[in-house]
Amino acid sequence: MMNNLIQQIETSLDEDQSGVTKTRHRIGDLLTYFKVMRNHLNDLNEDYSALQAQHQNAVNEQEKTIAPILTNIYANTNAIGLTNNKIKQTQKNLDKAEKC
Repeated sequence: MMNNLIQQIETSLDEDQSGVTKTRHRIGDLLTYFKVMRNHLNDLNEDYSALQAQHQNAVNEQEKTIAPILTNIYANTNAIGLTNNKIKQTQKNLDKAEKC
């Protein structure tokens, strides 16, 4: 009976030791996976930063291209407005001249 209890204790200790070893291996695996995930996250952050810079460069180039066009549109809009005012004034002058 005593030998049986001693055997059970030894078996239990062996199983506990085996469990501890397995747990250490699993923790090591998890640490490896977390390192891989961190590396992938760093890669993603670098890719995002590169894409963000590329996008900003594209926006800056578009602004350089669009700015003169917008200036042209603004100038033409003002010129059209002035021409419309001249046409209205000329029409008023013609109407006055006809009444005289």
